[in-house]
Parts: sequence; C-alpha cells; structure tokens
Amino acid sequence: YVGKIIQLLETQLVRHGVMVVGVTATGKSTCSTVLSRALSQLHSDGSTDPAHQLTKVMALNPKSISMEELYGSFNENTGEWSDGLVAILVREALSDTSENKKWVQFDGPVDAIWIENMNTVLDDNKMLCLNNGERIKLAPTMTMMFEVNDLSVASPATVSRCGMVFIEPVHLGWGAPIDTWKEIRSQSYPKYAADLHRHVVGLCDVALPFIRSQLKEAPGIPSVDANLCKSFMDFCDAFVNDSNGFERVMPVEPGQEEATVKPATRSDAANDKLLRMYVIVAAVRSLGGNLHEASRGEFLEFARPHFEAICPDVVNFDDLYSMAVDADKGCFEHIEQRVQSFTYTPGMPFFSILVPTTESTSQFITLDALTRNGTNVLFSGETGVGKFTVATANFSAQTSSGNVVDIFETRLDRKRKNLLGPPAGSKMVVFVDDINMPLVEVYGAQPPIELLRQVVDYKGFYDRRKLFWKNVADTQIIAACGPPGGGRNAVTPRLLRHFCMQWIPDISKDAMILIFDSILNGWLLAQAPHLAEMSNSIVRATVDAFFDISRDLLPTPLKSHYTFNLRDPAKMLQGMLMVDGEKVLTGKDELLELWLHEATRQFRDRLIDDVDREWFDEL
Repeated sequence: YVGKIIQLLETQLVRHGVMVVGVTATGKSTCSTVLSRALSQLHSDGSTDPAHQLTKVMALNPKSISMEELYGSFNENTGEWSDGLVAILVREALSDTSENKKWVQFDGPVDAIWIENMNTVLDDNKMLCLNNGERIKLAPTMTMMFEVNDLSVASPATVSRCGMVFIEPVHLGWGAPIDTWKEIRSQSYPKYAADLHRHVVGLCDVALPFIRSQLKEAPGIPSVDANLCKSFMDFCDAFVNDSNGFERVMPVEPGQEEATVKPATRSDAANDKLLRMYVIVAAVRSLGGNLHEASRGEFLEFARPHFEAICPDVVNFDDLYSMAVDADKGCFEHIEQRVQSFTYTPGMPFFSILVPTTESTSQFITLDALTRNGTNVLFSGETGVGKFTVATANFSAQTSSGNVVDIFETRLDRKRKNLLGPPAGSKMVVFVDDINMPLVEVYGAQPPIELLRQVVDYKGFYDRRKLFWKNVADTQIIAACGPPGGGRNAVTPRLLRHFCMQWIPDISKDAMILIFDSILNGWLLAQAPHLAEMSNSIVRATVDAFFDISRDLLPTPLKSHYTFNLRDPAKMLQGMLMVDGEKVLTGKDELLELWLHEATRQFRDRLIDDVDREWFDEL
C-alpha cells in the first residue's frame, strides 16, 4: 500500500490530472490524505526538496450538485453570471501565489455528463473554459485529482489525459483498519484492547473467506470485507465500554498531570468473560448480519466451533441470532426474555401499532447499541418485514440532492454560518426510508445518494446558493431499503460501506399470528368481549390464506400486480377494526361475515379472471 502512495506522489509530479481508481474500501481517500499530510509535514520539518510543499486539498463530489452549481450559470431574469463550484475552487487556489500545492479533488463518479467539460483543463492547455466565455488558466502548483470507483462510462479522451493509480483490495486488506482500531482503543481501554484485537482478527480470518465463497448475502445489497470488519469493531465498541462496567482511562484534561481512571464495576475475571461473550454476539450481528436467512444456519454451523473456543457457554443456544448478553448475571440469555408484553390501545392508528416480537426486539437491541455508539445503520429486507418501524423519512424516485440538503437544513440548528448541528448536548439521528429509490441517471449515478455519501464521508455539504462549505456535526444516518427491483435501484458500494448492514429476514408464520392475534384480540375485548375467543382462529385462517395466495397466485406479465406481502393481511385486519363492534358484532356469524368481506375486498378484488376468482372462492 505504501507503494501506491509513492506511485501517487510520482504521478502528480508529472501530470496535473490524476485519477485514483479502485473499488470501495481499498484506501483511495486514505492514499491521497496520507500523501498530502506527509508532503506538508516534510515541508514543515524543513525539507528543501521542491516536491515537498504544504498541500491543501479542496474536495467536492461533482454528482452531489447540479451542472449549474458545478460549472456556473446565467440568471434567466437578470442575465447575470454566477460562478460554479469548480470555478470558485480554482479561483481560490489561484489566489494563493506561493509554491504551496493545491489539489482540487473530485470524489465521485466520473461520467460524460460533467467530465467532458474538464478536457481542456486536463490537456496541456490547463484551461478551464466557462459558459460565459471566460478562460481560467491553472497554475503549475495545481493538481486536478479524481477519486473514482471505476471508469466504465468515462471516454477515452478523458482517461488518456490523466495519470492513473489503480488500487486493488489486496494492497490494503482488511487487517490494517483493525490494527489502527487497536491503537485507538489502547488509549481508552488498555486493559481490553489486545484481547479484543486478537478475537476480532481471529474470527475475521476464518469467517470472511467462508462468507465470500459459500454464503449468500442480502440480494443486491453487497458488503465488502472492510465493511464487515468495521461493523464488527463498531459492535465491540458499543458493547465493551464504561457504560457496561469496563474500566476506562479518561482523556487528560487541561491542568491535569496524568489521566484519571474510571474503574470497572465488576472483577477482572467477570469482565474477561463478558468481553468474550460480547465478542460472539458482535460477530453474529456483524459478520452474519447481512446474510440472507437461507445462509444463516450454515454460517452458525461453521462458526460455532470457533465461538465455543472463545466462550463454551454458546453450546446452550441453538439460534445465536436470538441470543443476547445479560451483563448483570454474566450469562447469555434468549431475546424472548426481553420481549415486552403488548397492550392494545383503542383508537390508536392501525399502522402506528407495534407488537413486540423476538425479531423486532433483536433489531431494536442492535439499533440501540449502534446508535449510542454513533454508527450508521442500514436495515434491508423484503416489503413488510418491519423496516419502517425504525425509519420515518422517505426517499422516492423524484428525490433530488437538493431535497436531501433541505432535510439537514430544516432539522438541524444553525450554530454558525458554516456549521449545522443538533441542540447543544444532543445528537441528531436522520432516518431515511427507501434509500435506494432515487432515480438512476443515464450513466448510473444517483445525486441524492452522492450527497448523502458526502455528508457521511466529509461531514458536510456545500450551500446550494452561495456554494460555501457547511459542516454537519453530531449527526448519524439510519436507513432502510428493500432489495433492488420494482423501482428500487442498486446503491453505490461507496455509500453502503459506511453502514453497518442488517438484513431483516421474512417474518415467520408464528410471528405473524402473534402480531395479528394481539391486535384483534385486544380490539374484540374492547368492542365485543363475547367474541374474543374467536380471535386466534380468525387470525390463523387469515395467515394460512395469505401464504396460500402468495404461493399460488404469482405475478406474470399479464398479472404484474399479483404481488402480495405482509401489508395485505394487515390492511384486511385494519378494515375489520374500522367498524363499530359494539353495534355490528352481535354474534359469531356477523364477525365471520365481516372477516369474509374484508378478505374479499383485499384479495379477491385484485384478481382479474374467473379462474383465479374461482380458486379464491374455493380457498
């Protein structure tokens, strides 16, 4: 990897246009960041080499803003010209007439929509030509740097003008970030950093090759090795900390001679056992978190011997995905023990009702731990599995990057001209539902996604009108999405790598019965108590009918709307709850007639031919 940094150094010495190319999480950003800091440090240390100069990096994502904001535009009413972001950054660089290096870094997809305007900049003319006729010549100290995932839609004319540095995953690997994490953890938790590092490296070393070669991840939502390792470390950070009773060395405050220690709340032996238990739970929820349910059993079978070597208590649990740690008792517990009881509240909007289940409780435990740790989380799953319970702000096909800016600007306080953040002492969690719904441009980019990546990566964005940088502080993203298809699109891996990805399996039949029976039984007890005993039978019949319909009435080109999901029986139940039970439900026959009516409206009315309707009538 150091060799790639040297290649970048040599390339930018001979070419004023440089492209750093590589798949996500290969260290492209780190490569340019390390080089710029090294050159600046060498200059500060008194180096006389002319290549060692103070280096300023001015970064932007060209796809996170419009073409007018990127290159400039005329005001249609006044005819006045306004510079775009590229012109503003180039003028800023030219205003510094010293020998300091200035890098304008384009961190985003390269496509013909915007890169063709850079051809005159990248060739020997070094001339930025604006639409108002102005021509700006670059200084010898300036470098135009591009950081891209691939060049599949870039023209040969552009590629031939730039120097290339190609970074492959093998150059950095997944181990280096873990070593860095160990060094950071050693400052606050020196007693546990070495053990955590050993367990994380050991499990990643055996699990990652098996996951890549044998198992199936969430459809259309792939992870990379570095992403899984980062998620593993995030879970360890969320579990092994002072709030869970582990000893912490506090930072040295001004005026203090030495650091203070926040002592552990239990013995070293107890904390050592808890650490090993937390490592296992973290491994299951990170390395196995994005696996499709069809592969989870195989993953647990493979990993169980390794887990038992770390903590033998694992042998008492069959489903490790339903396992949690009871820190007070120092043992594993089944998540069922944490599921809260449900009490029906009359008058509550139907889709605001949440019936706790083992699956939903598991996801809330994950969300609570990672949110407290400041980790971005992405929940994915098929329609109707419960993602919306943790995501409340929607993306659609028409969402623009400007809409994303509005989300942040309207929900965050303006602390200074260039700083947005939540009220003092608090954190902002932005929930984004259907994150993969934004429309894909002709060359594959999604501007709203690129702006969101800029916020996650660089902690800010450019103001839409005056084009100055705004920092976003104390903010994290929780997102949800379904698999690509049906209007949903694949999201760039460069954004996904910043999330701890959690696949939510299809809801089980028993969980569906529990949810619907809890709601219907509570409603009948309030409206028609003498019929409450029929609740379970009606719910079971509803669920059985739903599974039969989903299995036999499949979508075809003529029947493309034959797509049934959990929302269909839920809407059927919602229709039943809309009647005045005290007046209408005088006996069992009336309840059955109501149930049959709602089933007919929800399912039968969707069928388009007599054959399907006859099949439904016989059901």
